[in-house]
Amino acid sequence: MQLKTQTNSSQRIDELYDFFIASGLIIEKSVFKTIVELLQVPVSPFQLLLILNQYAKDLK
Repeated sequence: MQLKTQTNSSQRIDELYDFFIASGLIIEKSVFKTIVELLQVPVSPFQLLLILNQYAKDLK
C-alpha cells in the first residue's frame, strides 16, 4: 500500500511539474520535487504557484 502511495505521489509531482513548466516556470525538477515533498500536505496548483513565487523572491 505504501508503494502505491509513493507512486501516486511521484506521479502527481511529475504532473504538477509538467503543468508549471508548460506555464513558463523555469525551475529544476529536483528543486521543485524537494519543495513539494517538504510541504507534506496536499496543495492546489495555485497555492503551489504562490509558494514558488515566494521562493523565487527569497532567492533574489
